[in-house]
Amino acid sequence: MIALLTTSRKATAGGLTSFLSALYVLVQSGQPISWRDLFSCLIVGALGFLAVWAPSNTEPYEPRHQAVDG
Repeated sequence: MIALLTTSRKATAGGLTSFLSALYVLVQSGQPISWRDLFSCLIVGALGFLAVWAPSNTEPYEPRHQAVDG
């Protein structure tokens, strides 16, 4: 688990941003917060986190084109 988090730091940061943005919008909206609103924001944030983090982000970089010496 630690290896997955350290090799995909950008994906983890993006996932946390998408998770926290739903809660941020709820808090900044100014309307009363109910348990349904909080629960739906947590679900949307978790789905956003998985959508960003789940694709193959841990593959090492391999250049596709190599420079030609000549």
